[in-house]
Amino acid sequence: MSLLPLIFGEIEYPSPRISPRYSRNLLLDALSQLEAAQKEIGAAQYYGDDGLKVNLDVQQFRPDEVTVKVVDKFVVVEAKHEERQDQHGYISRSFTRRYLIPEDADADKIASTLSSDGVLSIVAPKKRPLPMPDANERIVPIVRSSAPAVKQVSEPSKVEQEGAAATEDTSSK
Repeated sequence: MSLLPLIFGEIEYPSPRISPRYSRNLLLDALSQLEAAQKEIGAAQYYGDDGLKVNLDVQQFRPDEVTVKVVDKFVVVEAKHEERQDQHGYISRSFTRRYLIPEDADADKIASTLSSDGVLSIVAPKKRPLPMPDANERIVPIVRSSAPAVKQVSEPSKVEQEGAAATEDTSSK
């Protein structure tokens, strides 16, 4: 066993000489307790460049006892199994967890996977923004037409020629 952690532990986490209960590192102590509790619960939630990622330890439940739903702006994970007998007696378990879907996450593409060791992973990828055009530039939509662009020019009929001549006569008067 090395003595270095014992020697340098005071530098990393100084403890007061007068009262060990009131230290300057209350926040550090609270954060370490929170991290330990989160590991004990078996849940981890990350939000990064890829989007929302949640890992839950659900190894006490069978795959058909776990459900993942999207309700409004939340991902809801529920697991429940009925009362059954184990080595100490009868037991029933259930839990419900709700995770807020971030505004920039794509709720339609949320996916969940259950690993062989009982870890449920939920992924909500970020929405991919559309490329922003310049201020003086706009995209004009292209409409497809089934009609040809150039019409065949046919020789004008006698009725069209007489109608054109009549309009010329009235305009000259």
